[in-house]
Amino acid sequence: METTIKPFDIEAMAKDLEIPIWEIKAQLGLPPDDGREAFTIGEAQSAVARSQPGSNERDMAMNKWIDLCTTADEIQEAFNSTPEESKARARALDKWIRLCTTVPDISRAHHNSVPDSEERRAAFEKWLSLCTEVHEAQDASTQYPIGSEEREMAYKRWIELCNNPTSAKKAHDKMPLGTKVRALALERWEELSTAEVEGATEFLEVKHAYAKMPPDCKARSVAMKKLARFYGYTE
Repeated sequence: METTIKPFDIEAMAKDLEIPIWEIKAQLGLPPDDGREAFTIGEAQSAVARSQPGSNERDMAMNKWIDLCTTADEIQEAFNSTPEESKARARALDKWIRLCTTVPDISRAHHNSVPDSEERRAAFEKWLSLCTEVHEAQDASTQYPIGSEEREMAYKRWIELCNNPTSAKKAHDKMPLGTKVRALALERWEELSTAEVEGATEFLEVKHAYAKMPPDCKARSVAMKKLARFYGYTE
């Protein structure tokens, strides 16, 4: 009668004895896991869990996990599993920033970066590039103190995203007095106001456009002439 050899269930042993798999393997002289055979994130995660903290095998398995990530959510999970100040953590953060495609994604990556680091700067630049609405750039500006280079970068993005005189005026009014960004916001306000006046053909359109123009906007005279024509004015 043949004897059936039961396969070695190292996972059950580790669970029952509450001993890490890496320690069992080390004591039995079995080769450690390093993740090289992993083809999925789950397999890489398993290799990380089965390897000794601080070992080359753990580093290799962690790097494999990072390599297999293709979305911001996946790489965030990998990042959260890396040791503080490790090379794997820096590598995961770099990939996290690159994989971000939305403002919520990049804001999380930004908040997990080290203050005043190159990674935080890169994350903030990516954050601003992903802003498509005024309120998003406005929210981003609050991450840094007034007078900082990053705050000015956010202000400029905010101004760029203004697409009508009303939003440009609001941006202008929020900019610090006497700053270049306030002057830039005024230019944007004038630009959008001029475009609105030039495109207006109905009386109420011209009237409303005129009311929203900056006090010293050169196009105010154009708007006034348009309004006057509705009352019989001719040049």
